[in-house]
Amino acid sequence: MKRWAKISFLCIVFIAGCTNPFSTRTPEDPDLSSTQPTSFNLQNDPNTLLAKIQQTYEFKDSKSYKDCFANPSIHPDGFLFIPDQNEASRLTNWILDDEERYFTNLVNKFDVTFDFNPEEAVPQPIPGTSDTMLLEFDYTITASDDILGTERYEGRSVMRLLKTPQEIWFIYRWLDLQEASKSDSTWSTLKANFRISS
Repeated sequence: MKRWAKISFLCIVFIAGCTNPFSTRTPEDPDLSSTQPTSFNLQNDPNTLLAKIQQTYEFKDSKSYKDCFANPSIHPDGFLFIPDQNEASRLTNWILDDEERYFTNLVNKFDVTFDFNPEEAVPQPIPGTSDTMLLEFDYTITASDDILGTERYEGRSVMRLLKTPQEIWFIYRWLDLQEASKSDSTWSTLKANFRISS
């Protein structure tokens, strides 16, 4: 009888020391070691929209890239890209799906960097409006591959940005220009080259 009393006592002590298997556990902290930023939304400030585009190239993120551009639910005309005149014939009927397709085709083949001067690329209000801004900047895009080598594209972009009631900014009009002092391969050339997967 004493033996059973000792065993019962030990069982009670053991059970009392255990945690309840049915209780809610404390959640683990999120893994912040990932190379991709946890917050990818830089569209709530027109000054950071180009930084978001830089990140989409770095992380090869076609969805976040496409999210930077207006669709018909955001702007009546959706997104309009006006290429430099040398590439106009190769980029007829360019739509938002083409924009995403070119990006995906490009980053699947090359590592891409997009550079601009942040001090120059400062959005300016468009007179008479409170929800649109104009953004002009020179750019350099470098596409590199170990086998294919490096390609360089340069020019000047003029973008019109639109703010939605949710305080999110989108590019709704994009004019690409070739500058005489720079390469004759522009962003338009890059888009035309990668419009169709090869």
